[in-house]
Amino acid sequence: TSTRTIPSPFDYHRQSLVLTPSHFPDPGTTQFGRAVGEVMRDLALGVPRKTMGLFTSYRMIQEAAEILQEAGLAEDAPRAGTDLPVLLTQNPRSGTGALLDRFRRHARAVLLGTATFWEGVDFPGEDLEILVVTKLPFLVPSDPWVEARCEKVAAAGDNPFTSFMVRDAVLRLRQGFGRLIRRTCDRGVVIILDNRLHTKNYGATFLGALPVLPVPFGGNADLLERVEDFFKR
Repeated sequence: TSTRTIPSPFDYHRQSLVLTPSHFPDPGTTQFGRAVGEVMRDLALGVPRKTMGLFTSYRMIQEAAEILQEAGLAEDAPRAGTDLPVLLTQNPRSGTGALLDRFRRHARAVLLGTATFWEGVDFPGEDLEILVVTKLPFLVPSDPWVEARCEKVAAAGDNPFTSFMVRDAVLRLRQGFGRLIRRTCDRGVVIILDNRLHTKNYGATFLGALPVLPVPFGGNADLLERVEDFFKR
């Protein structure tokens, strides 16, 4: 068998910037959802770029949406008399295709999506310039299919978490990253808010799978400054 490695056509170091917070609430705490919503709010108010937040649950989407609405963002249409972006949120009843069309149609928009937006959607150029990954995309352990797969991996003598759960989440993270850089002329910022990248042993596996290493930021003000500096380059 002949094999060949084809290098990426993208210059990720020039085209992208990956940011992670120096300090952020743990995903398992009650403060995490609020902190995520405040990051999305400050980006929406402070950076005039189309933004998508990738979530792992509808509950977290709703929590972030409420904070954005408190800041003045309106669902589906620009609020009269303001230059605020449109807020688009996915829910179990919303059609993915219609949501994607509305996101593309608006010049400024913030889209909050879950599983179906981690892969298979295409937003080239200015259609998407900021991607917020709220949590590492682990599968739900209690899902019957996941339980069965873990049992099969364990029966084969492997560790289900490292051999299956982590590998699957790494692939999903890479797919999520791929929503941003779609063309050789695309540029954008990826913000990963899950501190397990740095606090868990398996975080090194995720970091090694990213095309560029993340740069830490302090608070939200520092985040906005770094994002603005990137787009000025």
